[in-house]
Amino acid sequence: MRVNAGITASPDAASSLLRGLSTLETRMRRHTETATELARRLEAHPAVERVRYPGYSGLISFDVADALAVETATSLIVNATSLGGVRSSLEGRHRWEGDRIPAGLLRLSVGLEDVDALWADLDAALGRTAQTRNL
Repeated sequence: MRVNAGITASPDAASSLLRGLSTLETRMRRHTETATELARRLEAHPAVERVRYPGYSGLISFDVADALAVETATSLIVNATSLGGVRSSLEGRHRWEGDRIPAGLLRLSVGLEDVDALWADLDAALGRTAQTRNL
């Protein structure tokens, strides 16, 4: 069977998937609404050089002068490689992928936290890195 159809999910994984599908539309709507608002705020922030957001989903990419400083300065947003979870995460991909990725690019996967709490965390991290550059 596995040769012809491929591997199959375990019963626990299949049950979790089915349970999660019932709230998928609600979660995706929340991810998109929050990400859209954060992208709008990031575009207006003086420490942000460029924002890449297609207008849907919970994934935003943006460029700053010092990606490592920003990604390690957040407290609510976890510095980790993760996409699509209930908790927001932020990471710079340049250190993993080298010159294929701009050095200042950050990838933000927006979770289900309050938009103002996420913005306060991002704004503080962006502000701290801007102050450090000006010293």
